[in-house]
Amino acid sequence: MEKLKITIPESYKDIMLGQYMEFISTDFTSLSPITKMTRILSILSDIEEEQILKLNLPQIQELIEDLTWLEKQPTPKFKKVIEIDGVKYGSIPQMNLIKVGEYIDIENYIENFNGNLHNILAVIYRPIKKYRSDDDYTIEDYDSTDAQIRAEMFLTKFNTEDAIGASLFFWNGVEEYLANLTGYLEAERRERLREITMMD
Repeated sequence: MEKLKITIPESYKDIMLGQYMEFISTDFTSLSPITKMTRILSILSDIEEEQILKLNLPQIQELIEDLTWLEKQPTPKFKKVIEIDGVKYGSIPQMNLIKVGEYIDIENYIENFNGNLHNILAVIYRPIKKYRSDDDYTIEDYDSTDAQIRAEMFLTKFNTEDAIGASLFFWNGVEEYLANLTGYLEAERRERLREITMMD
């Protein structure tokens, strides 16, 4: 009988986006302690749960102890440029200048943020056409079909630490954008109200 080999991630960098999305969408509170442990190991090692169940309890406990780093949140750091399989992907240089088509797609995805994280990142990060530095580059124009292909690839290639950093940066950008938009709409409302008042 072949011995089961399990590779346990040592940090958030070792967890790919698809694993992280499955992990955060799993309701562990409804599971028994042993089922919870086997489910965690299955998700983070990409090994079927049925295979994990063939291990004895001390083996499972030892593997779980190697995952204590999961209890600490990663220190999020936003990377403008990431590299996957030798290809550089750059984030949208200025989120406040996001194109309407990009924003519409993100707006649709944001309704289920955790379930669409790969799709959101595929809008934000695109292949770099011209690279001069991490602060000076040109990315490909947005194409929703290419983004879908990229999103599927991101599930298995985009590491969780970088994804969390990008997500937080994105949320801060959205909040700032909405605050600016609210201010603009309020100014427009006051202007329309002034015009109506002058017509009386």
